[in-house]
Amino acid sequence: EILSKHFDVDEISVRKARDVFGLTKKIKNTDVVFIWFAGKHAGISVFLAKLFGKKSVVVVGGYDVASVPEIKYGLWQWGSIWDKFLCKYAISHTDFALPVSKIHKKEMLKRAKPKKWKVIYNGIPHNFCAKTKIEKDNLIITAAYVNRDERIKIKGIDSFLKIAHFFPKYTFMVIGIERRIKKILDKEKTDNLEIYEAAEQSELKDLYASAKVYCQLSAYESFGIAVVEAMQCGCIPVVTNRGALPEVVGDAGVIVEYGNIKSIVEGIKKALELSKKKEFVEKVIERGRYFTLEKRERELIKIITKI
Repeated sequence: EILSKHFDVDEISVRKARDVFGLTKKIKNTDVVFIWFAGKHAGISVFLAKLFGKKSVVVVGGYDVASVPEIKYGLWQWGSIWDKFLCKYAISHTDFALPVSKIHKKEMLKRAKPKKWKVIYNGIPHNFCAKTKIEKDNLIITAAYVNRDERIKIKGIDSFLKIAHFFPKYTFMVIGIERRIKKILDKEKTDNLEIYEAAEQSELKDLYASAKVYCQLSAYESFGIAVVEAMQCGCIPVVTNRGALPEVVGDAGVIVEYGNIKSIVEGIKKALELSKKKEFVEKVIERGRYFTLEKRERELIKIITKI
């Protein structure tokens, strides 16, 4: 959507080997190839761009440079030699690499060194949350798309379920659980825990506006869009010390140790106290407004126009 405001954009999804034929034809007839994630599709795309004398930009989105052994997450944890070679090739030979956080810039530089790079954060509209409740409900939420068993741990849903009974006066809500996974998690429900499938954006905004605390207890996050959404709506974020989460939250939230129930419980207690302080809530909202699509657009267009 951002690129389409400024350029003629042709989009292609590369999922199967036969898609390379269509990709080749499109790259021959384009000026710049913009690629999300430095996976093997990026390596092939960057190679074709160089072959036809075209420019390329690769967004380094997280999993492509990640390696988290305890949950077997990241291309550098499970990828084949071929996958890793193409990832390194994409990063090393693209005209511009764009990691979405500073932590991913560091991880990227462990894998390969691009010609040029710049951190350009993800973002949301600056007016994403137009209003928030002054008196919030006793509600603590987390949102994550969980469609596979392994994502329960990746997104820290297992930890979220374990801490609900420590706060019987609060409703704990999980949003974004695929139906099959929901049936598994329902077996662990406590009286104050609610589990829902995906919600519409308008519903999510209402929940953010009502909740006192937002939790992202992930084992790894490349950025954390939901965290920024919740912050802009005045939720105190409680996030783990993993991936880009501490970088995104800064000093406008509570950082806890991944998988450590005691640390998480204490973190939520602290966040509930902070939610009573108007000045801190305003600080959280302001931090949420730092990561905007408008800022991302300006920086993207500047770089693409330059190359």
